Amino acid sequence: MTGDAGEIFTLAPRGTPRDQLYQFEAGGLSASPLLEQAHLLRRGVEAAPGAVCIVDDFDLTWGEPGSDDEANAFGVDTEVYRLLTAEDDVLAFAEVLSATHVIWHGVAAVCAHAPEIDGTQTASLDSLAEAAESVSLLTCVAYDGEGFVGWKRRT
Repeated sequence: MTGDAGEIFTLAPRGTPRDQLYQFEAGGLSASPLLEQAHLLRRGVEAAPGAVCIVDDFDLTWGEPGSDDEANAFGVDTEVYRLLTAEDDVLAFAEVLSATHVIWHGVAAVCAHAPEIDGTQTASLDSLAEAAESVSLLTCVAYDGEGFVGWKRRT
């Protein structure tokens, strides 16, 4: 499906019946294309110099023990995000996606630039919003974690 700003798409396991493709809230597709999602996001980052992938880490609260354990973690108010760059390999992308996705939530965005992150691994909401305005690719978990829907900005 295409619109003025971009294209909406889905990735589900091969052989998924067409009528199931529009039942985003339902599972039963049997497999997760997590590695394909990781490849897609990494290609998006590699396509534009300075681009990054920001992943929402829904389960953690910034400031709680363990919220800043990962080198790529940063906080915005109480929210935790992960930052991936072209220097991260596809397995790093897949590991972050796997660690941050729950069956009903998992959002990753390729942005033209990273938010400004200070020495305490935090960014302001304004800086995150500025990065979000530059989104070129967005993915969100669907099918109870067995696939995802995406949006790609028209260039």
